[in-house]
Amino acid sequence: MKQEKFDLIFSLGGNCTAAHNLRYRKMRFYSLPFDWCYIKDIKPIEVLTKCFKDGDFSKLLNKNNMKELGINPSHLDKIQYQDTYSGYIFANHFTAKIENGGFDIVKNAFNRRIKRLLKLIKNSNKIMLILTTNFEFDISKIQLLKQILEKRYPNKNFIFKIMIFNSVNHQEIIEESIYLNKYTRDFNDNDFLETNDEWKYLDNIKLNTPFLTLMKFYFLQGIIRLIPKKSWRKELRRRYYVQ
Repeated sequence: MKQEKFDLIFSLGGNCTAAHNLRYRKMRFYSLPFDWCYIKDIKPIEVLTKCFKDGDFSKLLNKNNMKELGINPSHLDKIQYQDTYSGYIFANHFTAKIENGGFDIVKNAFNRRIKRLLKLIKNSNKIMLILTTNFEFDISKIQLLKQILEKRYPNKNFIFKIMIFNSVNHQEIIEESIYLNKYTRDFNDNDFLETNDEWKYLDNIKLNTPFLTLMKFYFLQGIIRLIPKKSWRKELRRRYYVQ
């Protein structure tokens, strides 16, 4: 991709590689709902499309739909759950089982992040959505999501970057602001811990200063106050990134 500026970049999930590579490049300024969510098929994107279409995300991550998948072998202090309604797998979120009170903390954080994402989309003009998978799927699923977003948020420019690993063929497809790259290799540790050549497209992207976007939240929420110059980064990180 050529060098471009964006107001917002966020992950649709798949796994945590997109969120990691944004953070690795100091481009991840917000905690957003799907950063660390895994998917095994395209169903979560279909459900997410419906959520954007209806403007209703309330059916995501409901206690009655949560299926325990056991301890995360990569994070032994985390219990994995799958939302059977959406198909999203919450692999790194639960530090306690649902029956032991682990649900409310995750649910409250997820709701905050959904609300934050919707506000960010509203206050952004050029937006990139990243999806990473290790399975093939029909690009029409992404085309439909793009159409729904464009209908719900007219006059905004949505760009999709789709990365499919473990593919049969190495291939690049560019179609109406959808950039789809297929790679024959599977994920490796660098995708999750450092970075790889496939992520270099992020080096050609510049994010517009998030400070101005974050300041809009203060005014929208009626929070008008002065922040000492030396502490604004720490304050904004605490309020919008950590939570």
